[in-house]
Amino acid sequence: EKMDAGMIRRVKDIYDNNGNIMEYFRNMEKRDYNTTEDILISYDFQAGTYSEDYWNKKNYYEKTREELSQIINHYIQKLEFSSDQEKNDEPDTIHTGYKILEAGIGEGTTFGLIMKRLKLQPEYSYGFDISWSRIKECHRFLREIEEAEYKKCLFVGDMMSIPLKDCSIDIVYTAHALEPNSGRERELLKELYRVAGQYVILFEPSYELADAEQKKHMEHHGYIRGLLAEAESLGYQVVEHRILDFARHEINPSSVMVIYKGAETVRYDDVLCDPVSKGELVHGKSSYFSKDCLVAYPIIEDIPCLNITNAVLATKYLDHINNS
Repeated sequence: EKMDAGMIRRVKDIYDNNGNIMEYFRNMEKRDYNTTEDILISYDFQAGTYSEDYWNKKNYYEKTREELSQIINHYIQKLEFSSDQEKNDEPDTIHTGYKILEAGIGEGTTFGLIMKRLKLQPEYSYGFDISWSRIKECHRFLREIEEAEYKKCLFVGDMMSIPLKDCSIDIVYTAHALEPNSGRERELLKELYRVAGQYVILFEPSYELADAEQKKHMEHHGYIRGLLAEAESLGYQVVEHRILDFARHEINPSSVMVIYKGAETVRYDDVLCDPVSKGELVHGKSSYFSKDCLVAYPIIEDIPCLNITNAVLATKYLDHINNS
């Protein structure tokens, strides 16, 4: 209901006057949590501001992403591969045919800086966001900062229903992407865990490790809480949980929580799937088609839109493709 033209114009006025869009929706509907639609609208309007912030605070971004990269590099070294894959006998190197995903990639201001710092480049890197505009900005930002090309796939998707197959990605990580999703911690953890083949690495605020002022800030903005307790109640193996060094005194401190799933990665020819059924997709000229759900997902400006809300009922899709 929020996505009608009148509401979008009102939200634009709020944004143009430096208002907080998610707070506006929370107050309007008298609730203390953010909905998926709140997050989508807010982030889509903000598209471009994060990459602009990088150029204004480049030293800060480079410093903070260095710590995140060190953690990810550490767990890349721990990846396990099946016996039918090549593995270097050197103790500090592994087969580089791994896949990595940033869930909630935004404009790539974490993804791009981490990819440049990986000691072993992945076979393929993936990133998705709920906002098409942010993915478009991400493409632009990555072109501006990349020192070397690498194989990547960026697409629109929802963390509550990720369009990736089970156990398809060796390392899944987030960087403050779970943050505004208070009340959905358990569901989000289960979905990230489903997609992961070996590790889930969460760079997120930690309510449990925060002081009183930081907790008040998180409560006011509807940020996540209880990730550790939820992970443990799900039976996940948490191997690391701490505040990051650079963030100890920030109002919204970043923490790292690492979940080890085991060596369960499955190698698929194509890891993308229908977000509802998790079934195969047929890649057409300007869309993906789900045989299971008989819907098409558009590709806009080379960006696959694989969110459930993007689906178009197209029962005769294959008839026309096969006859063309």
